[in-house]
Amino acid sequence: MKQEKRDDIDTAMLMLIGFGAGALLSAVFFLFLGVFIEAGENETWSLQAVWSGLMSMCISVIIGIIALLYWKLIASKTGVLFPRLNGFKLLLAFASVVPGMALTIGLAYQFIM
Repeated sequence: MKQEKRDDIDTAMLMLIGFGAGALLSAVFFLFLGVFIEAGENETWSLQAVWSGLMSMCISVIIGIIALLYWKLIASKTGVLFPRLNGFKLLLAFASVVPGMALTIGLAYQFIM
């Protein structure tokens, strides 16, 4: 019986990578831009925006740790060396950036307000 050739990619791994990248993008936004946007009249920078950015970075690190654990415990056992980005699954990775950004931006704005 012939063994089927694998696609060399794991969809869940790509979604975790994209979600973590979206969280990291929103964290960078809050750390560098939100500091000055959310500042009051007599403030140079907003401490709440700094805390929001750091909280978003912590979320992206947690998602990265989950992706690393998933890779070490599950995906590497299947013989796939590393996810190869190709075709439709590359679009899936880019599409999962948006929910990651939305989650961390929503949490950060709740923290600021």
